[in-house]
Amino acid sequence: MSDTFSTEKLTQWLRPKSAVERARGSEEHFVLRLALLVVLFVVIGAAGVLRVKRMSIGVRTAYELVRTNDELRMQLDENRRLEAQLTGMKNPNLLHKEAADHFDMRPAGTEDIQEVE
Repeated sequence: MSDTFSTEKLTQWLRPKSAVERARGSEEHFVLRLALLVVLFVVIGAAGVLRVKRMSIGVRTAYELVRTNDELRMQLDENRRLEAQLTGMKNPNLLHKEAADHFDMRPAGTEDIQEVE
C-alpha cells in the first residue's frame, strides 16, 4: 500500500467512535454546517430576487412598447390629418375661399399693381 493511504488510517477510520468523540466531531462541524446552510439560503434568495427582477424588467419593457406603439399610432394619425389638410390647401379654390373668409384677403387686381422706380 502507498504512504498516503496506510492501513493505520483505514483502521482508525473504521473503528467505532465513542460518544465523546462523536460529540466533539459534531461540535467541530457545527459551524461549517451552519455556514453552509446560510450560504444555501442566500443563494436561493438571490436566485429568487434575480428571477423576479428579470420578470419585472420584461413586463416593464412590454408596457413601454405598448405606450410607444400608441404614441406612434397617434403621430401617424396626426400626420395623415395634416397631409389631408395640406392637400386641401393646395386646391386654389379652397385657398381663395380660406383667404377671403379667415384673412379678409382678395385677389390682386390691376389697380393694385405698384411699380417701383
